Amino acid sequence: MGRFGASPQRNELTVNSRSMLQIMGAFATYMDVPEAHVKEHRVAPSFEKPASDTRQTVRIHSGKDKPAESYAAVQYRGYWFWIDDGDWQTKRAIAAVMFFFTLADTGAPLARIIARSMMFSSSRTFPGQ
Repeated sequence: MGRFGASPQRNELTVNSRSMLQIMGAFATYMDVPEAHVKEHRVAPSFEKPASDTRQTVRIHSGKDKPAESYAAVQYRGYWFWIDDGDWQTKRAIAAVMFFFTLADTGAPLARIIARSMMFSSSRTFPGQ
């Protein structure tokens, strides 16, 4: 296991990301947690709501009633948790996380940056190859 930025190839830079568990933990901090669950010590309270002039990147709603317009919704312990269908920022963030889950399943690197910007033919070799 190499140090950050190290790569098996001399002309590549490896970019490390947070683990999927860390990413899901970060998403959980943007969830509207039902007050009843906080009082029962089932969960920690959410972060303070942002000022009305700012927008969270991710917003997961909760409530007793099934949402009418949702992109995704799940019922858990008597409450509904959902992403609003009109919330393009959260939908984009969820799509990115699903993409990263797919990459994690395949074992593929999250990002690989090639130092040289020229196309190589298979018949040519260069120093270090």
